[in-house]
Amino acid sequence: MPLGSLELPQSQWKALAACLERKLSGQETLLPDDPAIEAVALRAIDQYKVVEQKREDKEIRQEQQQLMTVDVSTLATSHHRSLGPELVAQKA
Repeated sequence: MPLGSLELPQSQWKALAACLERKLSGQETLLPDDPAIEAVALRAIDQYKVVEQKREDKEIRQEQQQLMTVDVSTLATSHHRSLGPELVAQKA
């Protein structure tokens, strides 16, 4: 789990890792965590959930997409219009 830049000193990283591990595994502690460490851990977990949700949404979109092969040499149009003169008239 990438954490980006941390607002905690390096001496508290071990406590942050333990807090993250407890929160991700659903464990509770008898003693409360340091509020600063817990705030950073909760922010990291929230960010992780957002990133995971985006990844899952992308996978679902890719699974549900419907692609068709089109032979462009056999395409035909009906009721087509030109845009060139209309655009020139609007700019004038």
